[in-house]
Amino acid sequence: MSRVVSTSGSSGAKRAPGWLNPWVIAGIVLVLVATAGGALLIGRARRTTQVWATTRALAPGIVLRADDLQAVEARLPGDAPRYLRAGDKGKLVGLTVNRALTAHELLPTSALSGTAPGTTVSVPLDSGDAPPVTRGQRVRLWVSTTRCKAVVVLADVAVQDVTNTGGGTFGSGNGETVVLRVLANDASRVVQALGIDSAVMRAAVLTGPPADDGASGTSLANCAGG
Repeated sequence: MSRVVSTSGSSGAKRAPGWLNPWVIAGIVLVLVATAGGALLIGRARRTTQVWATTRALAPGIVLRADDLQAVEARLPGDAPRYLRAGDKGKLVGLTVNRALTAHELLPTSALSGTAPGTTVSVPLDSGDAPPVTRGQRVRLWVSTTRCKAVVVLADVAVQDVTNTGGGTFGSGNGETVVLRVLANDASRVVQALGIDSAVMRAAVLTGPPADDGASGTSLANCAGG
């Protein structure tokens, strides 16, 4: 009597676990790569760089001083080369601001230029002849006498410094003295205006676009009476 023996189609070898499937392994690798890449990007985004920022608003023409700058931490993932990294402040002191900067603005490399030759002049102002002025602002100066109501001395100039004084232009009342840095011809014009007998110097703070109306080209001879 013959015996029928059933056999399975399996060769007897164990099948590899599903997680060893090449497609599964590839998927796991992609997830790990994506996770690591995301963590790297987040880390870079959170990384800060110490750069220079302004301590006050600065008009074009201001020559930088040490107290105009402060080191701040900023996140600059893509714009880092545009800004000046905090370091030796002495390398920046003495350079000239070439565009308007707001207070606490990060300092761009493009906002500074070399300082051209110039002359520093001081202009005393009575308290009633000018609003309070601070370093970094722009002002327009007028002179007036009994012979002329008002002639522009300087149309638009940056204020390098301000000192409070016990006297005004001619020693009476409270006032302030503004320090300006100008070209040699403009310095001569200021000295001429200050030398006119009984002259009154007035100032106004400017905002907005630079004034370029040629107002400072008017002769001061009529104010002097000669």
